[in-house]
This record gives sequence, structure tokens and C-alpha cells, in this order.
Amino acid sequence: SGQTQDAFRLVGAADALRAEIGAPREASLDQDIAAGLATARASLDVETADGATAEGASLGLEESVALALRVCAQAGA
Repeated sequence: SGQTQDAFRLVGAADALRAEIGAPREASLDQDIAAGLATARASLDVETADGATAEGASLGLEESVALALRVCAQAGA
């Protein structure tokens, strides 16, 4: 689904932006993120999930923020 792919895009974007500024993800978040993605991955094939993650990683800061805002707006709708 689109929301599931957006989850992978957001993780890809966040990881890429963190790498760019040298701010690794908090180790305490790794397990929570991995668990959430495992649940999400169950509804997608590996190629789609990996593609969405790569797509997110290719986004710039402004595009990443726009995606996050859109996802938040949809969640609140």
C-alpha cells in the first residue's frame, strides 16, 4: 500500500540525512524501527520495500520534510 511504502521512504530518507550530517540513529530506536518495518514488510515484496527505501534515501531535505508532512496529514485525516 502507499502508506506502507511511505514508511520505507521515510526510513530511507531519515537514514540518508543522518549519514549526511554524521548523526547516527540512536541504538535504542533500532529495535523499534526494525519491528515496525518487519510488520510493514509483511505486506510488501522485498523488491518494493527496498525500492521505496532507496527512493527515500535519494530525497533531499525539502522533499523529505514534504513527505513527512504529507504522511502526518494523512494520518490525522
